[in-house]
Amino acid sequence: MANLEPAATGTTNNSYATILRSSAVMGASFAIVMVFSFVRMKFMAVWLGPSGVGLLGVLSTILDLCVALAGLGVQQSGVRQVAAAQSDVARDDVASAIRWLSLGLGVVGATILLITALPISHLTFGSDHYVSAVAILGLAVLLRILGGGQLALLQGLRQISILARANILSAFASTAICVPMVYFWKEQAVAPVVVVMAGVTAIVTWRLGQRFVPSSRAAWPQVATESKALVHLGLVFMASTLLTTGAAYLARLVILQNAGIVGAGLYQAAWALGVLYSGFILQAMGSDFFPRLSRIANDDAVSNRLVNEQIRVSILLAAPGVLGTITFAQLVMHLFYAAQFEAAADTLRWIGFGTYLQTLAWPAGFILLAKGAKRPFFWLEVSTAVVQVTLMVVLVPIYGHVGAGMAFCLMYLSHTAAVTYLAKRASGFAWSRDNALIALGYLSVIAAVFAGFYLLEALQALALGVTATVLAGCFSAAALLQLVPVAALPPIMRPLASRLR
Repeated sequence: MANLEPAATGTTNNSYATILRSSAVMGASFAIVMVFSFVRMKFMAVWLGPSGVGLLGVLSTILDLCVALAGLGVQQSGVRQVAAAQSDVARDDVASAIRWLSLGLGVVGATILLITALPISHLTFGSDHYVSAVAILGLAVLLRILGGGQLALLQGLRQISILARANILSAFASTAICVPMVYFWKEQAVAPVVVVMAGVTAIVTWRLGQRFVPSSRAAWPQVATESKALVHLGLVFMASTLLTTGAAYLARLVILQNAGIVGAGLYQAAWALGVLYSGFILQAMGSDFFPRLSRIANDDAVSNRLVNEQIRVSILLAAPGVLGTITFAQLVMHLFYAAQFEAAADTLRWIGFGTYLQTLAWPAGFILLAKGAKRPFFWLEVSTAVVQVTLMVVLVPIYGHVGAGMAFCLMYLSHTAAVTYLAKRASGFAWSRDNALIALGYLSVIAAVFAGFYLLEALQALALGVTATVLAGCFSAAALLQLVPVAALPPIMRPLASRLR
């Protein structure tokens, strides 16, 4: 496998080591959080069935949409403003503005959702049966925005270890509280569970982060000035988030209208599992790769080399997991949920295929953000949302919740093509020859395994999938070991890495 040229900030091998190290750190914390999350979801699936899981997914999507609207992007802009503050006084001004702005926006968002609960229930569910559930979400809006403000301060101050601990403790506490609630109250507990999860995150984040946050109070004129800057910058972030969450809400709406609450539950379960493996890869991109890329964004050659390095690692990490997801879809739906969720196995396979395309597209997409290309990025998000909703409208009435999985996969097919084109215009980006060959090779294998479950006998398809997963895992492991300096590996792995070179 050919090596890339050394990057400006160090050797290519050291760059690969940095990418893999950040992926491992994020993956470890993400894995712990997911264990608690799926324990919680397992009990909900057993006690509530697909309809309860569907209700949880729809209510969570409504909450995400309301938080995106009411939050005005302050959490995202707050991270940037805190990090950019040049003095303790300036940092205190931004911190005070974030806190007061989060409180005000949270109260406004909660009030608006409470007032509009009836029309939202009619629009989403076609009846007023869930008015109280939607109204209860108002409290979750307030808590999410307050917690988001605290998270922005911690991220801006680069308290990564505290953020990781907060995520783990929040997941543990949410599971410990929500599981008994679901056991005793059944479906009536779904909306309160959403509120509890938002509340636990807010409390844990504030408690752990209090000693790291500037405590002095800024004067009101400074608060007003910083608030204006936060909102002005936040509107750009809000537009992107709103498109994503709005498309997700409309997608759930289409599923509800055509496949009912049970179909929504099956899709929600498949989606949660489908994006599980790719989640830590994408998180690592946002937390480590994006800042690294931003620092060198003005040097197109170095930026493009770094993006190709990230793509290489993403492909090698993602492909075996995607193959495993497609191969064992029916088993994992039963294992993580319940027997009645096995009907979502095909949906999970389509979503798994889509996540492979997603990991191909994301690194190049960060070029637009790093260069501040707001307009191309905005229209990319618009086109992606339109494609997703259009595909949902066309496919869900025909194929039910499986059609929603198809839409997810096809949406990322078009998204990957669009991102590659826009990245080329922004920086002259092009895939390296090695990356293109590896990506196409894995794409062919994934497509063959995927097709096997529709064209072959069950045992034959399973055998093909297991073989492909094992071979892909071995190839990826060997390739990743070749990318990292031997000295950077744990001692137990160094002899094997030396033999592979």
